Amino acid sequence: MRSTKNSDYMMMLATYGLRFLVVVFMIAAAATFLHVNNYRPKQIFLSCDRPCHHLDWPMICRLKLTLEVFQSLSKSCGDCPQNETACLTKHCVSADGHRRGILTANRQLPGPTIQVCENDILVVDVINRLPGKAAAVHWRGQSQIESPYMDGAPLVTQCPIPSYTTFQYKFRASVAGTHLWHSHAGADVSNGVFGALIVKQADIRDPHRPLYDIDDPNHVVLLSHWQHLPEIALTEGHVKPAILLVNGRGRQSNGPNVPYTRFTVIPGRRHRFRVANAGGAGTCPITISIDAHPILLIALDGHPVEPRQVTSITLAKGERADFILKANKAIASYWMNLHTSKECGTKPINGAAILRYKGSTTKEPQSVTETTDQLEVEESMRRLAMTTNPAEKCGNPENLCVTEIQSLRKMPTVLRAPKTDVTIRLPINYKMQTNDIVGNSGAEMRILNVNNVTFTYPSSPLLTQGTDVTEETLCSSTSDDNDDARNENNETASLSSRRCRRGDGLASDTCECVHVRYVPLGATVEIILLDQGGFDDLVYHLHGYSFYVVGARKFGRSLPLQELKDLDEKGQLFPRNLDCTVAKDTVVVPKFGAVALRFKADNPGYWMLRDEHAAEWTRGLDVVLQVGETSDMVPAPQDFPKCGSFVGPDYFLI
Repeated sequence: MRSTKNSDYMMMLATYGLRFLVVVFMIAAAATFLHVNNYRPKQIFLSCDRPCHHLDWPMICRLKLTLEVFQSLSKSCGDCPQNETACLTKHCVSADGHRRGILTANRQLPGPTIQVCENDILVVDVINRLPGKAAAVHWRGQSQIESPYMDGAPLVTQCPIPSYTTFQYKFRASVAGTHLWHSHAGADVSNGVFGALIVKQADIRDPHRPLYDIDDPNHVVLLSHWQHLPEIALTEGHVKPAILLVNGRGRQSNGPNVPYTRFTVIPGRRHRFRVANAGGAGTCPITISIDAHPILLIALDGHPVEPRQVTSITLAKGERADFILKANKAIASYWMNLHTSKECGTKPINGAAILRYKGSTTKEPQSVTETTDQLEVEESMRRLAMTTNPAEKCGNPENLCVTEIQSLRKMPTVLRAPKTDVTIRLPINYKMQTNDIVGNSGAEMRILNVNNVTFTYPSSPLLTQGTDVTEETLCSSTSDDNDDARNENNETASLSSRRCRRGDGLASDTCECVHVRYVPLGATVEIILLDQGGFDDLVYHLHGYSFYVVGARKFGRSLPLQELKDLDEKGQLFPRNLDCTVAKDTVVVPKFGAVALRFKADNPGYWMLRDEHAAEWTRGLDVVLQVGETSDMVPAPQDFPKCGSFVGPDYFLI
């Protein structure tokens, strides 16, 4: 009996010993394999700003944006601008050396640049510490197809974030490219609440990867208009900016000796730069160029285009561009020049930054004359100024319009048909109205409208609390309209068929209401924006979608809507590019002109067609597209914040 137990014990020891030897052997074999193959443990990244690989799992990227009142040249700047080094300290906003009150995110101007990989999950806590001011943050360029309630359009997709509260945005960064995050209110952007959102692709997915060597995260160029007074009241419009800033820095001629923004490049290497016009106090487009260096345009609004070598790029508010710069000139420093056009405003506004070659010993860039000479001797160099205006200076051999640029990808087949399922024509105009406010002496004021509708916001978000919005506040087509609004074969909604709330005593036929246009889910859509009022600053951004700019034209006069329809029916409005036209999410409407946009309505929700130059939330020129029925839309989480009007009980305590 005892011998049997001993034999069992010895057998168990032998079994465990054999298992131990097998494990040791496997570990040794694995270690030998890794050593022979020169394996190094994968780097542990402390942030989502990392090299992107197509086989990596998406990361969850968390950050906080604290919105608060701040000041340029605050105590954080020490003895800046007398000491230029002090201007570079943390939380020092030097701008152009002028002290003024500003609004910031994390006490930076601009706010933090967010850099992630395609399909990463962004979790952003927006902490609103702006006293008495509600806020919302829009993530420009992101379609929010999985989370439309995270789009950041107040009272359309979410409640505004009240003062001293926090709202957490959670969404997938599914659209690669150079984008922006910014406050919804124009005045907040003018005062500093904006930043870059860079969604990078894995090398294997980037069609332009062979064209550049370095994509430096520090080569993000954020342009903005800067003024010396905080944004003024909505009724007074914009103040003329003092200077154009690059990443929050600039210097006036004969002004304080504050630092410029500097970009360092490695001689002989090809560098990718990402540029965005964040807007700000002014409305004029901004032109960027670099002394002695041609630049290779490769993307617009995050979408790749056929590479074009140009000498300058002009961007309107909210537009973005990517370009490649080859550092093949003499090792020195060069000016990066900014200016607005002579045609916009009383005189051009300028700004600058510095492009520095690594190893350069010169602090200040060369003179313009020397760098111009270098550019002129560049072989096979053609001077070509690129502009995103779809109709201005087109056909000129020295200019390149956005409609003359080719996309890398063809338009979807479904959008190439001569006619789309839905056509929405939106004439943009204004009417003069007498202001009867006491003390104004009957002064006339300009009431802006789109198809005779002046946009205003609902009391609750259309997406998340649509049942709380009264029909009396909506200008929208209904199922009993005698147009094709719900059958969706032609124009949507006519003024006579809209329910709208008119101002008391208003004699004109202009309505002030929530301007909503219904589009069936899955329909092909063409929107024609027509400027009848002669506006200099019409720029529109479509939330939730990218569109194709298929045609544009200037008329030189105010064209009636019926005449536009007649020209279009005869095929004389403009030729449509239905092949490789560019995809964008922001477009310039030519002065006294029209532009046509096409997209497929495959993202259900309420999406703003947003007028970019409203001084606050709106100046009346916005439109909301309702894509699909409410049942088609992704529902908000159960505990999503709610808001709306409060009306007390029908009785009073006595």
